[in-house]
Amino acid sequence: MPKPSFNNMYQLAEARSHVYQLLASVYNLLPNADFVKMILHQDIRALFNSAVGDYSVPSLQQKELEQGIKELESFQKQVSKVNQEELITRLGVDRTRLFRGLKRGYGPPPPYECVYLGGPIVMGEAAMQVKEMYSDSGYNTKLNGNEPPDYVGIELDFLRFLCEKEAEAWQADDQSKASNYRKKEYEFLCNHVVEWVPRFCKEALTHAKENFYQGIARLTEGFVLIETERLKSMVAEGH
Repeated sequence: MPKPSFNNMYQLAEARSHVYQLLASVYNLLPNADFVKMILHQDIRALFNSAVGDYSVPSLQQKELEQGIKELESFQKQVSKVNQEELITRLGVDRTRLFRGLKRGYGPPPPYECVYLGGPIVMGEAAMQVKEMYSDSGYNTKLNGNEPPDYVGIELDFLRFLCEKEAEAWQADDQSKASNYRKKEYEFLCNHVVEWVPRFCKEALTHAKENFYQGIARLTEGFVLIETERLKSMVAEGH
């Protein structure tokens, strides 16, 4: 795997935080005028390229990322002249279908870690575990509304937070602190996110009607799997 130079560690961590920020925003924010503006003007390809860089991506994840990028680019072109209120309604309907778990067959099970690990929906063991990790790291879940701590949008936003902290450490030339944050990212991905988020994304892909959410499902799954493999190598090598 190509290793980023010490001088590029800051840029890489910052770019990764921007990807997590976009993904988390999609899960955490209700579609409105600002949301539509954000997704229509975002350069999706440049965003993901900056975070993946010259890392050698496994072919399956590369395929998922490329397909996800194409679906979002296609969506941006298709809806550029659609009435804004109509677009907000369309996105809102699909979001409800995918993220609220209203009834079996209408959409996937709701995107909470506890649900996908077979536990209770509200504040099960997984939720308590991630809540403790948030507290230990100084992350404030209240910024993302009233969702339980194991909601997909909050878990992704926690990774955004950790990447930002890693970037700050690199910028301060504190390699030890940066490496500690990178280790936290890897452990959180391994012990929580990849245990269930890829399964949710596969379920969401079968129910999504808008190619925007189809693209987001592919990008979410592909990126967290790529991140886990990349960080595994970096942590093992002490980077």
